[in-house]
Amino acid sequence: MKKIITLCIFVFALFVGTASVTAQSKLEINNEASVKTETLRKLLKFDNEQRDQVYNAHKEFGKAHANLVNSNTVTEEAVNKLKTSLMNKMEAILNEEQFETYKAYIKEQQ
Repeated sequence: MKKIITLCIFVFALFVGTASVTAQSKLEINNEASVKTETLRKLLKFDNEQRDQVYNAHKEFGKAHANLVNSNTVTEEAVNKLKTSLMNKMEAILNEEQFETYKAYIKEQQ
């Protein structure tokens, strides 16, 4: 009986630990998306609607990248696909002048 109770406590502890790791990565992704959005807002001077769209695009990118890393299938092709997807979303969100400045900023960062 003691072994069963100990096993149950151990399994419960594993579930609690997994939930906290997931929550941390979500917080990190949201924080990173927020920081990138604010940096771009200062550089590109976009409005509040664009800010929300840029934040969501970076948050989606962060989640997809984290899922890719967690699945242990990180390939250069997969990462390039994610970056291309983000670039396409940013092109749809920003106007022409803002997008050109964004592309120059991305090249600088690499």
